[in-house]
Amino acid sequence: MPTARPKTKTTKTMISRGYDMYVGMRKLDELRPCQEQKVVDYVVWVDASHRHPPETGSMDITMENSNADFIIDNNGSLEDLRQAVRRFVELLGVTK
Repeated sequence: MPTARPKTKTTKTMISRGYDMYVGMRKLDELRPCQEQKVVDYVVWVDASHRHPPETGSMDITMENSNADFIIDNNGSLEDLRQAVRRFVELLGVTK
């Protein structure tokens, strides 16, 4: 019987390939080990729950159980989102 792949494998692979972020994690049992093993620096939740209902079935991570370090509000206009992302980038001190 084959052994199960480590729950951090996909995230570690994305980072090893040079990506600055992994977008779209869907399972809490993958997120928790990444947080515990410090595979990720931050968990960022982009919330659009007022505009679009949350997915069901394939995703068990929620804004509440994700223990997100940052929440970006995406319930307003595109300009509101741009401003929220600018504030987030400034908060992190990211430069070009």
